[in-house]
Amino acid sequence: MYNQMLQKKEGFLLMLGLIWGIIVVLFVFWLLGVVFHVAGGLVHILLIIVVLLIIWNLIQSARNKRK
Repeated sequence: MYNQMLQKKEGFLLMLGLIWGIIVVLFVFWLLGVVFHVAGGLVHILLIIVVLLIIWNLIQSARNKRK
């Protein structure tokens, strides 16, 4: 039982790191697009995706802390 809990926690931490990595990469692409005026409106879609991922991540973190 302890091993299952440990594996579940390790999986959660791995996924959390992966999501934050994606958020950082998307934010950097958005920032580069704004600074160098590349891709027009597509740059702002990246920002919306970043914000949605952050909100989703915060909701998932709060939900997993309650368990």
